[in-house]
Amino acid sequence: MISKDLRKLTQGEKLWLWRRSHAWGGGSRGLTQFQAAVCWKMPVKRYWECETDRVTWVGGKFSCSPKVGDLCALARRRSGLTLRKVARLLHISHVTVLAWEKYNEIKLVQGWKRMGWRFP
Repeated sequence: MISKDLRKLTQGEKLWLWRRSHAWGGGSRGLTQFQAAVCWKMPVKRYWECETDRVTWVGGKFSCSPKVGDLCALARRRSGLTLRKVARLLHISHVTVLAWEKYNEIKLVQGWKRMGWRFP
């Protein structure tokens, strides 16, 4: 059973949120796992294992201050739902789901809360 409490994050989830919030070379927001592994000077497989909580993070300190849109994306990740499935549940398009995640739309948070998710 998955935890619907987004107030409690695993180390891997914090790392995933960190990766979503960083840019590569001044580009758009969000690193690939390869780019993040390069930043931390580790093999991609090892980075993936850390991000998926398969092994303990040993790459150093990092900060994670997720926005509500990031937490909505994390809820989608935890639940295993695709963009299209979330869109169907909320009666919106998958493009709208992505836009609402990006722009921290409160309507998306309300939709997740109606499904039982808890936010900080």
